Amino acid sequence: MDGTGRITVQGGFRYTPNAYFADKAAQAGTPYSQLGLGGVQGNASFGYGAFEYFELAVDVFVAWDQFKIEGYEPFSSVTYGGLLGLRLTRNDWPIKGLVPHLAIQVGPVLSIVNSSTLTGSEKLQTGYAASGGVTWRFADRFGLTFDVRFLSARHFVADIAGMNVGGLMFSIGFTTYFAPPPKTESDLSNSVF
Repeated sequence: MDGTGRITVQGGFRYTPNAYFADKAAQAGTPYSQLGLGGVQGNASFGYGAFEYFELAVDVFVAWDQFKIEGYEPFSSVTYGGLLGLRLTRNDWPIKGLVPHLAIQVGPVLSIVNSSTLTGSEKLQTGYAASGGVTWRFADRFGLTFDVRFLSARHFVADIAGMNVGGLMFSIGFTTYFAPPPKTESDLSNSVF
């Protein structure tokens, strides 16, 4: 992967379990009338193969879902942000054409939870993510990618409780690779002192 660039664009589903929030809402007399377990999400990932098996990766993402609790109009939850981290990856492993990856990332995450019957709230925080997946590289420059990411991020709904706005993101998408320019004889001779 040394010197190789990559862009991946994906979409899918975000699963956001919120048992703690559901319990606290019920204790406050406002139980769920429509449980939101997740919704759509999309992301783009930009990578540069800084070393043979390690890639520097910058990801941007957005996720949305909706839920309803008694006494309030439906809530919408939007989470978006950017993540920076390292991605361990290897070409043609365990078979030719497969490129597995594992990553850890950190970065700013903004969550917005609002309802027409409750003043909306925003929270900017540091999000932590771990992900893994595989790309099927069906051509030198192109591949199909499947990825699962766990994002740790929380929000607080006034007068009710804290809630999960991260969760598990399941994505499928398209990857294009940019090979480094080939080394020339002059590059090699200039590198010798």
